[in-house]
Amino acid sequence: MAELGPVRISGPVHFRLPADWVVVAGQTDDPRLVATANEPDNGNGRPGQIFVFRERVKTMMDPKDYLERLGVLAELFPDQSDAKPTLVGEAAIGPWIGVAIIGTAHPQLTENDEPDTRLLCAVLPDNQAVTLVLERAGGLDPSDNVLLNLIGEKVTIDDADVQPVAPDGTSSIGSPDAFHVAMVHAGTIPRG
Repeated sequence: MAELGPVRISGPVHFRLPADWVVVAGQTDDPRLVATANEPDNGNGRPGQIFVFRERVKTMMDPKDYLERLGVLAELFPDQSDAKPTLVGEAAIGPWIGVAIIGTAHPQLTENDEPDTRLLCAVLPDNQAVTLVLERAGGLDPSDNVLLNLIGEKVTIDDADVQPVAPDGTSSIGSPDAFHVAMVHAGTIPRG
């Protein structure tokens, strides 16, 4: 199993990337992209890249809605003429339930239309949409799923930046002990 490096922080979101991958902070025109990790040459000519996106959305929403309505899927999978991205099930981003999707973002670089991209997405407390993307030239390896799931499971969020929410979804103004922090929208209920 891959060893993860030190904790990195973007706003209230904390995440870790593979220790032996080269990490570059944001540095793009896309303010949602907070980090990119590039796999060192592994000798197989099929390097991997991991992208971490974080965006504060206006309202809590299901991660599938976030990906579709805000155009994130269309950006990550621009050539969807033949092979559309596929929802493969639920995935963990920290203790929150999100979605896992696979697809082919770069059909010209893959053999036999193998999926080359896997993403995990969840909308966390404080309306923080977090999307983790792993791309591999030539198609994904089974170990890529394990690695991205591990990265997703290690995501945390600062409790200090999260306003308490009552079970009915309304904010608390009284004692924080009177309510627990819980997101009641489908797909964002903390596990555990």
